[in-house]
Amino acid sequence: MVYYKVCLRICGQGLDTYEVTSELGVDPTKVIRTGDKGVLGPAPIPVWMWEARTDSGSEKWNELEAGLQRVISVFGNRSEALQKLQLRWEVLLFCGYFTDELGGPTFSPSILKGLGALGVELFLDTYLYESGEQAVDSEPE
Repeated sequence: MVYYKVCLRICGQGLDTYEVTSELGVDPTKVIRTGDKGVLGPAPIPVWMWEARTDSGSEKWNELEAGLQRVISVFGNRSEALQKLQLRWEVLLFCGYFTDELGGPTFSPSILKGLGALGVELFLDTYLYESGEQAVDSEPE
């Protein structure tokens, strides 16, 4: 089984999540505050997150490009705001690739062009598990 998660993350010391929300004009789907408990222990820095959701509300995507397209459609006209936020904090597009198979995703030229226009680094993390095992799908915080 293969699925993906796609999430825009903005993080760093002194992050003001209210300022990020105001600058982008988009509400986060999740905010992590310094000290919040996570899978790897207390969060060392605050994080503003916008997790791409399918039409049914799931954060698990069967197709990576569909999740990436959702991010492009929401943030594509906000690239200047993203660039401004990058001057103060880390801004990246996290893609979790959860699989029990070898190989990896491919990216069409149109998706690459849209991602390039966002001006944000893409971080692709692979979570490999054996068939029959439950995937551990909580990405590091």
